[in-house]
Amino acid sequence: MKRVIKVIVGLMLGIVGFFIVMIVGLYLLFSPRVASREELISYQMMLEQGMESYGFTGKVELTKFRPIAIGNPWDVLEYDYTEVIDGQSITLQSSDTLVNNRIEGQEALNGLLNMTVYFDDSPSGMLYQFDGIVDQAMWHQPRGKYLLNQAQQIFKLMEEKDFTLFEVDGRLETQDEKLIKFYEKVEENRYNGQAFAGFYDINLDWLMEEEMAVIEVEFFNKKDLGLENDLLEEDKLLADLKQKVETFDYSNVEDGTYRIGFRRPGVQSTSFFVTIKVKDHHYLFLK
Repeated sequence: MKRVIKVIVGLMLGIVGFFIVMIVGLYLLFSPRVASREELISYQMMLEQGMESYGFTGKVELTKFRPIAIGNPWDVLEYDYTEVIDGQSITLQSSDTLVNNRIEGQEALNGLLNMTVYFDDSPSGMLYQFDGIVDQAMWHQPRGKYLLNQAQQIFKLMEEKDFTLFEVDGRLETQDEKLIKFYEKVEENRYNGQAFAGFYDINLDWLMEEEMAVIEVEFFNKKDLGLENDLLEEDKLLADLKQKVETFDYSNVEDGTYRIGFRRPGVQSTSFFVTIKVKDHHYLFLK
């Protein structure tokens, strides 16, 4: 009997030990690793060299480095980029940027978004994307600040109970083949030594006329849908939004492309929106 008990206990301990080893192994495989000082210095140098090679002549500062996991070749970093324009220091903050210092070859660029640069002069190659920097540079120019501030004031008049203005921001539409024209303008500006590698002095009115740039006007819709929070009820919210857009006074709205939408409580991104084009104080639904 004692022998049987010992066998059972031994089996149980073996099973428990097996699972402990598996858990520890999985943790070591997928848990974030700690960045070494050498990695931080290497990525800082890559950022500086890469930004400079593309025409960004300001100061680059690595602010965040987050290795994804042991065995995963990709890392995540964030950085600040600063230039002084007309005596004013302007700092842009990147969003999460995926980098990989172990990929080699130009074919590694396949499938990546626009504005990706390959640094073949770095120690082993690096993929890097100017994520968020381009949009910010464009809208930091005086005309961009004016357009966003004007939209903030004008569309605040659309507010109602449980429907309040959340955010107004500028975006570059990257899915259109028209962007070839945009890049030609950027290259021309860069050649002439314009700020932020040519992105700062882009003509925003032209971009919005060509539907390559859009001002996003986002509201927070807290309207109670009751117990029947289904697609039918959400369609009613979208219909209400379209009615608000149709009856709004555009006499003081600048010409351009606007995306007007709202987010719901507990939802991180806007899933309800309409896009309009304003011309001579009249609007046209685009989608």
